[in-house]
Amino acid sequence: MERKMKVLSVLLAALFLAQAASANLVAYYKFDNNLVDSSGNWADASLVPTSSTQISFNSGYDDAAAWFTGTGAAGSDYISTGITDYTGSAGSLTVAAWVYADSSKNATMLIAAKCGTSSSRDWLLDKGTFGGVDHRIQFRIAPASNSLAGGYTSSALPLDQWVHVAAVYDAPGAGMKIYFDGIEQTLASLGALPTSRFNATTRPIMIGNRTDLVQQWWKGGIDEFRVYSSALSQAEIQSAMIPEPATLALLGLGAIAAFRRKR
Repeated sequence: MERKMKVLSVLLAALFLAQAASANLVAYYKFDNNLVDSSGNWADASLVPTSSTQISFNSGYDDAAAWFTGTGAAGSDYISTGITDYTGSAGSLTVAAWVYADSSKNATMLIAAKCGTSSSRDWLLDKGTFGGVDHRIQFRIAPASNSLAGGYTSSALPLDQWVHVAAVYDAPGAGMKIYFDGIEQTLASLGALPTSRFNATTRPIMIGNRTDLVQQWWKGGIDEFRVYSSALSQAEIQSAMIPEPATLALLGLGAIAAFRRKR
């Protein structure tokens, strides 16, 4: 009985973490053959341009995913979330998604960014060559409108497979963490982190390419993309790795099963 009570406690704790993280969910795109926002904030995304042939939906980590060819027209061929401002936009942040990086493209590729010209930068998350090593994940925050600081992973992102990438910025503590499949990675610094972010209220969150400076089209798939207005813990990230509504449904059923076995 004691063991069953422990199992029930763990399941209920995981359920609580999933619900707590969802409370700070800004946007959630499942990319299940559409660009609907599943966060409840009604922030559906759109293709840029709407006639783009460089982005399609195909099999993903969970159901379908958005797939990018790795090329396109300058300043174009990306997904725009339409989100320009949100609660906590100048504070802590978590960006998470399942990504599939095609090994045939070695150039820098953008996962997502809220970043425009040098006068309207906020944050960016991409894969590239840093510290002389290819395929590292970089996460940078803008302490001011024309600068970026952050870090990149010491380990390369595994290629040609689905990997859950989560980037966390803790504003009050000026801290940053990046996770692969829920495991924290060692980071190399790219400048001192600020205790707040520049709020680029005129820029949407872009997925798959950035429109300033250079073109960084993603080549591969992106699935289950989420943005939170808080710094998620490792336990919350591991819980969020399970696609909703499966997270709550599975944890809830597990808790019920454990309770029934206890009786």
